[in-house]
Amino acid sequence: MAFDYRNLSVLAYANKFTTWHYRTSDPAEAVFAVGYFYGAKEMFAQGDLLIVTSESWAGQFYTDLSNGNVRLVTYSYINLGPQMPPESSLPPESETPAKAAD
Repeated sequence: MAFDYRNLSVLAYANKFTTWHYRTSDPAEAVFAVGYFYGAKEMFAQGDLLIVTSESWAGQFYTDLSNGNVRLVTYSYINLGPQMPPESSLPPESETPAKAAD
């Protein structure tokens, strides 16, 4: 199971901020693994919103590019199927990405 560009689309873009949607049949554990979105790292900006949906789970995440990879910072997550992934497989809760100074 791997990232598939054909399932990634832009929902909205404004002021250097993008809201993305990604549809997958991969389990949450695979999507949350380090490197899953590595092939698309040049497409994302720090703090973009990524909505991921599958048949068994869905979530909203912020992108964190600070370590040279794409890490998902959980905003919200819902289990739609009978099995919830183990807590250890969920992205760690983190501070909200920094806002631009006024």
